[in-house]
Amino acid sequence: MSKEMTTNRITMVGIRSRDLLWMVTVGFFINIAMLFLISMGATSVYFPMTVVIVLANLLTILGAVDAMDDLKACSMDFDEEDKQSNIYRRFEETQWGMFKIMITLIFGGTGVSLLYVMYM
Repeated sequence: MSKEMTTNRITMVGIRSRDLLWMVTVGFFINIAMLFLISMGATSVYFPMTVVIVLANLLTILGAVDAMDDLKACSMDFDEEDKQSNIYRRFEETQWGMFKIMITLIFGGTGVSLLYVMYM
């Protein structure tokens, strides 16, 4: 593989890894903020909070899964020499499906539980 393609792949992995970190971080902060508002009794803003909870958690789930797919795709572009490296083996051993399920359960469950607390 050309040096330019290797540089592009490394750049892509760096960007998508950072995107994944930011999506999860922002998702956590939004859920914590919504939990704080619920605990303070902000009942007059339940409708806007509902929109934020649904959209933020959905965006976090979809964005994180997409970033993981991009990271996996980057590992599939390795040439034969790169496939002998430890980083390639690490990419191949990563349980991407488990991470996708966990992200979905964490943010989907948090969103549903916040809505449950608000309306039940």
